[in-house]
Amino acid sequence: MSGWFELKQYGSGGFRFLLKSKDAQTMLQSDRYPCRESVDAAIGLFRKHCTSPGSYEKKIAPGGKSYFNLKAGKEVILVSHLYDSEPTRESAIEAIMQAGTSTRVELC
Repeated sequence: MSGWFELKQYGSGGFRFLLKSKDAQTMLQSDRYPCRESVDAAIGLFRKHCTSPGSYEKKIAPGGKSYFNLKAGKEVILVSHLYDSEPTRESAIEAIMQAGTSTRVELC
């Protein structure tokens, strides 16, 4: 198994998902969603687009660090955290493309 989705529920009832690697490291984190149905739909959209190299819009932040936007068409569905280098960002994208199709979802 290459990874899984971890759902975090907040006291307000909102949810967020984290994509975890096989060694339980957080690979990425979503924004908050108002309900379980919304976060489940977001995971489905993520799974659909995470394997397509063309869905990754690669960027450089003003401070020189690398990041990416994962897009569904023209819509940004997730913004990554900042990476120290472009090769590190590329490695992260490769790992996310593999782990992001996981059907395993755990509520924490």
